[in-house]
Amino acid sequence: MQGIFCALAVGVILGVNSIHALANSWGDLTEGRPLLQVFKPSDYQASATVKAVAQDRDGLLYFCSDVLLQYDGTTWRRFPTGSNLAINSLAIDDQGRIWVGGYSEVGFFDKDPSGQLHYTSLLTQLPPKYRNQFEIWGVEVTSRGVVFSATNKIMRWDGRSFTIWPLPDARRASSQKIGDAVYILHVTTDVTTGFWKLEGDKPVLVVPYGPSVKRLPFFLKPLEGDSFLAATTSDLVLLNGSKMTLLPGDCGHFIQENFITTACLLDDQTFAIGTYRGGVVLVDTQGNIVRIIDRASGLPDQAINSLFLDREKNLWITTDRGIARM
Repeated sequence: MQGIFCALAVGVILGVNSIHALANSWGDLTEGRPLLQVFKPSDYQASATVKAVAQDRDGLLYFCSDVLLQYDGTTWRRFPTGSNLAINSLAIDDQGRIWVGGYSEVGFFDKDPSGQLHYTSLLTQLPPKYRNQFEIWGVEVTSRGVVFSATNKIMRWDGRSFTIWPLPDARRASSQKIGDAVYILHVTTDVTTGFWKLEGDKPVLVVPYGPSVKRLPFFLKPLEGDSFLAATTSDLVLLNGSKMTLLPGDCGHFIQENFITTACLLDDQTFAIGTYRGGVVLVDTQGNIVRIIDRASGLPDQAINSLFLDREKNLWITTDRGIARM
């Protein structure tokens, strides 16, 4: 699953090595302004809005938009689902199958020997009452099936049928896989939901949401045992079970003012946190702000949809106005 940053003039192509040089020390302020390569909608010939990113075993990158985008480092290719509805999230399994979910759509792409992708929808495999009015925002592949996190349900496809756990309707959901467990953030005004864990036969509510809850986990970095370092909806904390201990850093005000939308781990010491208003903030493991990457740095937009660190340690940043690579 379940998010980083001298801005270049649009159209200038950087080699991977020049971008990778910055990744040697994400938190080194002596590195100066980050190197960004920006891709406009005219480059990838799809909607300006781009959501989640994944990379397959061959190194090809895939991006969610109004179609599935594929990028090999030189050429963009486009593969539609057939529904003309936007794709929000994706995951790739060990066989190279690309699982996707979006607005009232769920299914997968398979690759033929020529490299062409072909889409199969699973929408008709859902009971009729569950086929409409849902948005999938998280896709994770586990040993027990593929988990789709939607705004009003959690679904798991085992290769034959869906198991469905209905939830109160939320504006957005997000997920992250750690080991074989899937952690799901599902926020509404309903106290019966919050931060979930799905590992066995059914989801378990780890941190319930309620009037007294000031934060919910958003992205986890595993520590020893059942402890995590967690980027939350408000700040950075240590998470033990459902107990959260605030870390002393200064990132809380920035996250609360700008609203977290996505996050990823850049290295063992650095989180990248995408926001709705403030671009991307790099934070150390004590919660201190290391660097802010925003439109002044060359990003196409302040609102960040997703962050993805590829195998070459390039950070991909997606927005509603294009894509940036750092």
